[in-house]
Order: sequence, then structure tokens, then C-alpha cells
Amino acid sequence: MPLVSRKPSFLFAAIGAAVALTTSPAAAADMSTPAAPAIDAPAGELQTFTDANGQTYLAAPICRKSKGAVAGPDQTLMPQALAGSSPDGSMVSQGQGERRVKFYRNPMGLPDISPVPKKDEMGMDYIPVYEDGDGDAAAPGTAETFAIEPGKIQRTGVETALATRRQLAASIRAPGTVALDERRVFVIAPRFDAFVDSVSSTTSGTPVKTGDALMELYGEEMINQGTWLLVDVNASTGTPGSARPPTQITAARRLQDLGASEDFINTIRQERRVPRTMTVRAPKDGVILERTVMPGQRLKAGDAAFRMADLSVVWVIANVPESDIAGLKPGEAVEVRARAHPGHVFSGKVALIMPELNLETRTAKVRIEINNDGGMLLPGMYADVDISLPETADALAVPSASVIDTGDRQVVLVAQEGGRYGAHEVKVGRRSNGYVEILQGLADGDRIVTNGNFLIDAESNFQSAIKAFAPPRNTEARK
Repeated sequence: MPLVSRKPSFLFAAIGAAVALTTSPAAAADMSTPAAPAIDAPAGELQTFTDANGQTYLAAPICRKSKGAVAGPDQTLMPQALAGSSPDGSMVSQGQGERRVKFYRNPMGLPDISPVPKKDEMGMDYIPVYEDGDGDAAAPGTAETFAIEPGKIQRTGVETALATRRQLAASIRAPGTVALDERRVFVIAPRFDAFVDSVSSTTSGTPVKTGDALMELYGEEMINQGTWLLVDVNASTGTPGSARPPTQITAARRLQDLGASEDFINTIRQERRVPRTMTVRAPKDGVILERTVMPGQRLKAGDAAFRMADLSVVWVIANVPESDIAGLKPGEAVEVRARAHPGHVFSGKVALIMPELNLETRTAKVRIEINNDGGMLLPGMYADVDISLPETADALAVPSASVIDTGDRQVVLVAQEGGRYGAHEVKVGRRSNGYVEILQGLADGDRIVTNGNFLIDAESNFQSAIKAFAPPRNTEARK
């Protein structure tokens, strides 16, 4: 079935010209300029008009049939796209010259181009991109450009700024929790089997000082070794201050190996008697974390009676995001603000970065050591951590709001002359105080969009969608 009517009709051509005058001012202006002769004689003037469905046609007065004519006596109307494209779609006629197609891009914006026309999986035609730069997309590796009306730019409140080089004093802020220094946690346990004769009033959470009495132990092995020391002391004939016999030194060493205190050994030597019980004292300043003994309880060698910790130095475990780990190194200065002590700043340093990430939160644990001389920080407290990083000298940086992160890439919109905007793909580095370092993709002095970039991006996507479904532009028949 033919595309158009086979019956010649002067009336039909006249209607086409009238519609062109009423629907398209540009088409009306074109009627005054004769097109290239497409028929032998008499030559007709080709005019364009668009029907209600958006299809553009060529219309000409009816004349006699001629070989090679675009509009002849049997074809009064012809789609303009057919008259203005070459058979292979590589070039189209535009006024005095031809526009050469550089490549065809995917209509859905996918990274797929073709040197020849084709359709995608859904049957949509690939969109041509021309060598004169007035296309729908840019060639691979170049910035995509598009134009937006100045009125729309003013209404959307678009703001621009220059990409400049600056020093980035980066810092990392992360939440943290106060924890015990594992190297300062210890247990108090006898080195011999014994019975608990008595326990001091010390309980869990009680702070203690070095030398404070914790409990009294009675042990048969301790008594036996004390008796051997007493025998050696009584048998010794040396005067005070003289060298002690080897047997006495050996007996005292065995008592020390069993954990006997110096006051227990001195009592045997000075008072010439063996105490019935041995006093267990706190070896360091700290806090009792756990008490597990009571009077009359039997303890075996190694059973923990008390667990205590030295709180003079504590850890703060900060949860640092995965993206900030690369610039973090041990030894960096840290400021910690405990929520329990607002306004007070604790200073410390990064001691260790844990070699694993939390799979759910995508954060790494960073250990920070802090002096806790006043005992203000307690295990389990929440804290806000601020880690200062070295400054980056003379780095090209832009405001963080100017970077559009699509998930697969980062894009910055660059304002160009004539109301055009280019989408430049960039590689970003460190972030600091609202700025982000640009490693690749921009140059110093580029005018970038800092506000309204998402509106411009949406407008460009809308234009691409319109171009994908709009009919080709008005063209004239090729000679």
C-alpha cells in the first residue's frame, strides 16, 4: 500500500501549503524561497508542514511526472525525513550543505554507540550525533554539552563559582565509645591453694590505691615455706648486716615465687614467727571491676579473686567511615568530646586502625589513646571524635555541592559561553570543610555550577528525552 495518495490533486497540494502557513511561521517564510528543482517543468516550490501527529511533510503543486522527482504528479506529499536523509542515514541535507553524522548513540543513555543506524532491544532508533557539534550527546571521552534558556537559568537560581587551588585542612568526624585499655586490666589470684580468711569492704566499682588490703589468705604451702625460712633465720649466726646464708635466700625466693608480700617475709625475719595468714594487697591504682570471693571460700591456684583496671589511660574506639580510612595514619592528633562532659576537650593520638570493616555499617574501628588523669572518662561513655589530617598543599578544589554523584561516577557541570553547560566527569579526592579535591577532569579557573546543578541535570535529561521522540528537523530536498 503506498505511503500517500496516487490521485493527482491540485487542491490537496494547495491545502498542504495553506496548513504550512498557518501552523509554522518558519515554513511560511520558506515559501518565499524556491527550493532546488525536484521536477523537470514547470518547477514547483517545495513547502513543509506538520500534521496533527507531529509528522513533517513536503508539499508541492501538481505537475507532470518526471524521473527522479521528489514530489510528482502521483506523489503530492512525502515525509520530510525520507526526503532529507541519505539511504544509509550517514548525512542529511541542511540548506546549502550536508550535516555529516559522527556516530549514533543509545536512545536510553547507555554507553553504547554505533557507526550506522540501528535499533535497540525495545525497537527504538539510535540518535544521531553530528560532526558540527549540534548533537544530542558527546563523543566518548569528551564532555557532554547542552543549552538552556537564560530565563530558566534565572528562575532556577543557578549559581556558579570558579574552580581554584587551595589548601585543604581535612578532618574526620566520627562517633566513638570509651573502652578500657586492655594492657591495664589484670586479675588478682593466689599462686597456691588457699582459703579466704577475710575480705575487705572492697566491692565492684570501688577505687583502690597501690598497697590497699584486699583479703587475707590461709594456705598450707605458704605456712610450710615460711617455716623453712624461720628455721634458716634461727640457725643463722651472722650478725645484722652480714651476708645471709644461701639456704635463707633460697627459702625467701620460694616465698616470693608463691606471691608472698614483703611484709610477710619481714615479719618472719624480724619477729621470728610465721604469720597465720597472708595479706593480699592491690598492686596498682585502679578500680575494682569484679569481686568473686567471700570469706571462707576455697581458692585453687590461679582462681581469680578480683579483676581490676588502671584508668589512668583509656581507649576511645571510633567508627570511621570506609571512605575516610585511606587518609588516616597512626599518630594523627585527635580531639575527643565526651557527651557526659560538654565543653571539655580531651587530647589523644591514633594508636591503631583495625584491619577489618564492619560489614553492616561499612566502618572501621580506630583505636585512640587518651590520658585520663582526672578519671573523667569511664568505660562505655559516648564521645565525638575529631581527627585532624595534614593539610594538602595547593589542591584543586570545588564546593562539595557542585559534585553530582551518580553512584558509578562523579560529574561536575561547567558553564560555557552562549548559555551552554558541559557535564565533566571527574575524579575526587579528600574532602574538607565543604570542599572536595578534584584529581582529574577540571582545570584551574573553570566556572562550575554550585547551586541548581540537579535542576540543570534534570533539564538536560528532559531535552534528551524530547529529542529522542521528536521528528527530525525541517530539511530541503537534495539536488
